[in-house]
Amino acid sequence: MFQYTRYLKHSFRRLLAPLALAGLSLFGGCNRFTASFTRPIKLAALPTANATPVPTKLTQAELERIRPNEVGFIPILEYHNIHPGRYMTCRSAALFREDIERLYRLGYRPISLKEYLEDRIALPPGKKPVIFTFDDALLTQFRYLPDGRIDPNCAVGILMHFHTLHPDWALKGVFFVVPTNAFGNRHQFQKKLLTLQKLGFEIANHTYDHKYFNHLSDDGIEREIALGKAMIDKLDPKAETSFFAIPGGCTPRSRHWWIMCRGRWHNLAYANQAILLAAGGPAPAPCARQFNPYRIPRIVAYNGPDGLWAWIDWLQKHPQKVYISDGDPNTITIPAALSDLVNKKRLALEGLTLQTYDIPILPSSRHFAVRQPHRASHLLAKLHHRKPGKVARLHVGYSGEIRTFPSGNCSN
Repeated sequence: MFQYTRYLKHSFRRLLAPLALAGLSLFGGCNRFTASFTRPIKLAALPTANATPVPTKLTQAELERIRPNEVGFIPILEYHNIHPGRYMTCRSAALFREDIERLYRLGYRPISLKEYLEDRIALPPGKKPVIFTFDDALLTQFRYLPDGRIDPNCAVGILMHFHTLHPDWALKGVFFVVPTNAFGNRHQFQKKLLTLQKLGFEIANHTYDHKYFNHLSDDGIEREIALGKAMIDKLDPKAETSFFAIPGGCTPRSRHWWIMCRGRWHNLAYANQAILLAAGGPAPAPCARQFNPYRIPRIVAYNGPDGLWAWIDWLQKHPQKVYISDGDPNTITIPAALSDLVNKKRLALEGLTLQTYDIPILPSSRHFAVRQPHRASHLLAKLHHRKPGKVARLHVGYSGEIRTFPSGNCSN
């Protein structure tokens, strides 16, 4: 798989760059893969879900029972290759299905990144939001069978199948696309982007060729971001290319963070509304004082001390730190003891109403306490399949404050 992706990147790099500048598009094609695990899914077979629940006003008894907390943590999960492998970027289809099943049983429901950034999270009362992100546009994320149907063993097929079984599990998530990977087939790239858009997923920018920013000049970084955005916008004009994920979590060697927020390469400009890191733990609620849209942490989906279930289990042990919905996207409901953690100016600007209620709060729920010190350079070194450099401890606070100690450029 990695060899095939590397082949595509070197074969089509020179071809795709002039196409983006000239405004050309790529069409059609087919691709073959292994036999499916379950029956292939047709788009017409999907139930019409994703409907926004009707906001309901909770009574005092319901507030005490559900205990909504809309200033809590939200896990943003980071997936790469849905395929068995020894690297932490690999997650088998069986484990991916297991992740979804367990999250569903724990009360998590998918939301879009746009809902998160706008703080308009529409979930039923008592449910917890989770955001799925898929990096690199790999073949195992979205694959067609020879008959043209979606492979039920790729990430999209697995999510679609689970949605048919559980219509309240919305088809939402973000695909951070690398155009030179093109989901393993450049002829089907545009078709797949438009299909993802139709299904309800978001398409976002992950640079043109996935070069690590600690190896590039500022001009090279601007080229990667601007060219990736131009390619995606041309193939899918409705894509959310102002959402950006840093390749490998490697920050610019110049330490100019602003270069990832706004820039220009030739006549191609970009202005990112959100920047997602490659690691860091659960993300703060968008209404939290320490929320920073340009430094949004994620959880890498692997079985390890800083992986998916280590963090989810930690949140389960600290229920007062988890985001729990009140059922009304226009109201932010929190325990009264945590009201000072809310950015009230932002709520006023967005027209949101703050509602508080009285319940006992553990002292630890108010502090910037974490599960354990996070060794960012070791985790990112695993992502890059190389030996770690200096250890960088990273602490994530209650409302998402990220405290790092200096290390190399490949830490967040």
